[in-house]
Amino acid sequence: MTTVEATNQEGQPNDPEAWYVVRSTFNRGMKAYEMLTSNGFHAYIPMHEVEKPVKGRLQLVSVPLIPNMLFVFAQAEKLKDFVREHKDAGYLSLYYDHFSTTSRGTDRLLTVPTVQMDNFIKATSVRSRHTMLVDPATIRYKSGDKVRIVEGDFMGVVGKVARVGGQSRVIVTLDGVCSIATAYIPSAFLEPYDESDE
Repeated sequence: MTTVEATNQEGQPNDPEAWYVVRSTFNRGMKAYEMLTSNGFHAYIPMHEVEKPVKGRLQLVSVPLIPNMLFVFAQAEKLKDFVREHKDAGYLSLYYDHFSTTSRGTDRLLTVPTVQMDNFIKATSVRSRHTMLVDPATIRYKSGDKVRIVEGDFMGVVGKVARVGGQSRVIVTLDGVCSIATAYIPSAFLEPYDESDE
């Protein structure tokens, strides 16, 4: 999926589709996903696996990786109208970019660049209990250079290498939104990434 180059968020005919960040109230992420997709929106909710007791035994269960957050590819005005007007959307809210305003002086919706979102989806589509949400302020990168994973379950994912939980992992960041760490990645599975390829 590609984003139209125009960036109108004021309801004009060229209002582009882009990735937006949506918050739901406590434990309603999956309900929000189902409601949005059933109303024609393309939504994504990152999942990961955790061990939970089921009938007295520990089992791997898929749960949302980022509590109460999902991503929607839509036109800005269409998404805003839905959240504002749909009778069952009262528990949803939109993230705004407080550093960017429209010509009317209002904050723009926070968007995630398509290249970043595609990479994020690739990383979080791997069903792994070792993928985790991380606090960017606590990450100490081995270098500032980006790498691409060239082997294993996370092949194709681009990010920066850091030690998390005592292991070398690749950090994937959505600017202004969140950062996640992959499972352990051996150095032999990595190659330098040329940002001019984006």
